[in-house]
Amino acid sequence: MAPDKVVGSTAEVRLVELSEQIRLLMIVVTVVSFAVLVTGLVILKLLLSTSTEPPIHVKHGSLVAELEVANGLNSWKKAGNKWKIDKGAKSDNTYDVEIHLRSGEASSLCKGGTDFKGVTKVRVTYSDEVWIELESTSQKTFLTPSFALTQPNDRRLEHHPSASGYIREVKINDNPDPVCTFDNDTELDYVGLY
Repeated sequence: MAPDKVVGSTAEVRLVELSEQIRLLMIVVTVVSFAVLVTGLVILKLLLSTSTEPPIHVKHGSLVAELEVANGLNSWKKAGNKWKIDKGAKSDNTYDVEIHLRSGEASSLCKGGTDFKGVTKVRVTYSDEVWIELESTSQKTFLTPSFALTQPNDRRLEHHPSASGYIREVKINDNPDPVCTFDNDTELDYVGLY
């Protein structure tokens, strides 16, 4: 039977401790480097993006199309029978669309999914059958309503039905079938166009 190994000298113990400290330092340097890289990529994406239009949210319960950046630079302006964002431009003629369901709601409400890329047109229909359509043309967003909208402030367009209602369906591009359908105003939080 071999005798138990005797701990080496103090110098060997210090070398082991120093090795452990160097290993921990390398882990910290790696984590910090990764965080700096990710932050740099996000900043680079923002700087390289030529889109100056803010995100648009169409909110549940009522039909509200709201510009989500309150920077005073962008607002809805009437353009014939449509509305457009008066300043800025999109980097291309597509949207990333996210359909945000209320907490606990089943994604079965959205048989087509809840996240879409490369979308050129979104139609949101209210329970009283009126609708708005958001479309990017010539790198600008245009909103076409099937009814008259009110504009309580520069960033907001609204539909005020005579009775309470809710967003009934969302269609993407020119697909005749909705990607999401709703039966009441508790299922959808908002539709985001980015």
